Amino acid sequence: MMVIPLGTARAKPVATLNFFDTATINDTVIHLEDIASVSTEFPELAQKLRAAIAGEIAPPGYSRFISTEDLIAYRLQPAFSDVTIQAVENKRIVVKTTGITRKVGEYSNAVQEYLDTNFGWKTGEWSFEIENSEETFKTLDLPQAVSVERPAIKTESSFPRGHVQLQLIVKQYERILRIPITCLLKISAPVATARHAIIKGKLIDSSDIELTRIDISNFGPDPYFCLQDIIGQKSLRSIGQGTILYNRLLSPIPVVSKGDQLDIKVMHGNVMISVLAIARENGNLGQKIWVENATTHKLVHVLIKDKNTAVVL
Repeated sequence: MMVIPLGTARAKPVATLNFFDTATINDTVIHLEDIASVSTEFPELAQKLRAAIAGEIAPPGYSRFISTEDLIAYRLQPAFSDVTIQAVENKRIVVKTTGITRKVGEYSNAVQEYLDTNFGWKTGEWSFEIENSEETFKTLDLPQAVSVERPAIKTESSFPRGHVQLQLIVKQYERILRIPITCLLKISAPVATARHAIIKGKLIDSSDIELTRIDISNFGPDPYFCLQDIIGQKSLRSIGQGTILYNRLLSPIPVVSKGDQLDIKVMHGNVMISVLAIARENGNLGQKIWVENATTHKLVHVLIKDKNTAVVL
């Protein structure tokens, strides 16, 4: 009978790596098999080592260096602590990432789809032009998932016009590229215009206005698109025939005018008290204005409820 002494150490498996001088890859990460051949007596271990990640790629079309000594010491050996990993020769490998040069303009269909889905203009009212269509960037020679989004802005509108900033997102597995897109959004839509010259102070009625299709791509203010939004407003200045109408040319007739008497409601415990007051400024429903208590002559800030009533804030 053979007796094996207790405490006899079992030798670790050995794997020998023969690193290449250079490598060119088309992948989102660098695997060990891309930069070295693996020799070991254990096929399963060899398969696991070949699949081990050796590092991140350089951007497509560029290269990076990998120190084989650092790779073994800081990435491979900690991951395979029960294996002795050695190199035939330590070196500094140049690893190049393949790249395909693409143009922003190639993705106009994705931009079209985004605009169709997310903007409120009707079909036939708008067209677009990608202003940086010739701008190039590089991707891997791999399948790609493409989408377009609009960077978050404080005053984002579903009816933009003129220069609009978008973002092209190209995803290849876990690698994501974000490419700025500058679009010129051309809008030709029916907007409210003056049917004839309108004098200052006139109350607008249906005979004063009409809808006219106009190119408003570079028109600064927000025009009115619905005639009903204008009828009953007062012109703040003289308006020429054909002028595009927008809010600074018109003013709604206030529900309460300066000098009007108001019934002011004040809660005193569980009792509602009414006080007579005089409006000191114009206001509309839901607006806050200053009024003067008719008895004490003190100014009070109130919220307008209707033409004759307000509540103390």
